[in-house]
Amino acid sequence: MKAPIITVIDREFALQAQIDIYTSFLLNRKWQSVGDWQLVLPASAQGADKLKKGNIILLGADGHRSGYIESTVTDENESGVVLTVSGKTLQGLASQRITLPDNDKFNYGYDNVPKLTSNEINSAPIAAETVLKSYVRRHMTEPDDPKRRFTALETAKDLKRGAKTLWSSRLEALSDVLWDICEYCDIGWEIYADIKRKRLVFDIAEGVDRSYGQSENSRVIFSRSFENILSSSYTSSFEGYRNLAYAGGAGEGADRTVLKITAEDSEPEDWERREIFLDLGSLGVVETDTAMSLSDEALHKMKEYVRLETLTASIAETKSFEYLEKWDLGDKVTVVNKAAGVRLNTRITEVSERYESGSCGVDVTFGAPKAELGRVIRSIRGTPK
Repeated sequence: MKAPIITVIDREFALQAQIDIYTSFLLNRKWQSVGDWQLVLPASAQGADKLKKGNIILLGADGHRSGYIESTVTDENESGVVLTVSGKTLQGLASQRITLPDNDKFNYGYDNVPKLTSNEINSAPIAAETVLKSYVRRHMTEPDDPKRRFTALETAKDLKRGAKTLWSSRLEALSDVLWDICEYCDIGWEIYADIKRKRLVFDIAEGVDRSYGQSENSRVIFSRSFENILSSSYTSSFEGYRNLAYAGGAGEGADRTVLKITAEDSEPEDWERREIFLDLGSLGVVETDTAMSLSDEALHKMKEYVRLETLTASIAETKSFEYLEKWDLGDKVTVVNKAAGVRLNTRITEVSERYESGSCGVDVTFGAPKAELGRVIRSIRGTPK
């Protein structure tokens, strides 16, 4: 890997600087949530004076590896003046908004997608992309209050991709809501810079299926047999696992609705039964297809208590599996641990690019939907420049 040139632009997309001399640069990209970055350089370096709060940094020409500046620290010592600049990827803009609820009798003080318009009409599940973009339009690009709008941001055309679902939120950070939806539906999102049009764009990031079981795309398999895994460790843990919930809905005392919920094919019993109480007291609608369904919400919450599986490995980057060329953030790949008898088709959910004095490398986090896999962490050994 070669250390990239860092381009700095302002919010109007005017070029401010191009920086190619720096001490270190770290970019953490995340498929379903907000990433971050940090740049360390001499304060005297060309372009350092343009690293001001609110300006945007870019790696490459397509605008997908980008972020904005939130913090600068100036350190002075006997070696000179050092500037440390940090910020978030452009997805961080979503963390600056919360989900304001609808205060009407049909939505129970919640921000629902789809919105409920009658006590008698149940909403049908809709595509995850539509749910995500509905929240972004409501709170970022087309809010009722024009002062909440990001004027440079637009929402890409809705192609209705992803699993169908319903969602309900109330006064939560928008970035957290988008993250939850994406983990639940196995889809990603991003905000990128469209340099030619001078616009920021919110869109879905599907990723490419490069797993072993498909034949449409080139396969990416991490295994010691391919000499691209240096070491690996597989863990299976039932600590924190729960498989039966008593979900409490609206009401108090004996009048409170409590449902017994399990995602298993049959009700667990004896040693296999692991109970938990879920306080969902704001939900007053039971056993419907709406976003306010107590049973649906309980099943969703139960995904936080699944059996934990992790497979960690140190990966050696090779030409056959070159980052950005053969695989990228959001792609589905296959990881093999023969000793544990495990072969997982799993997503690349995070990529951390490291550029330091004398070396560079990529750290990768693999994951899958909560119902299938918790978090799978990998590291790619740094290579000399």
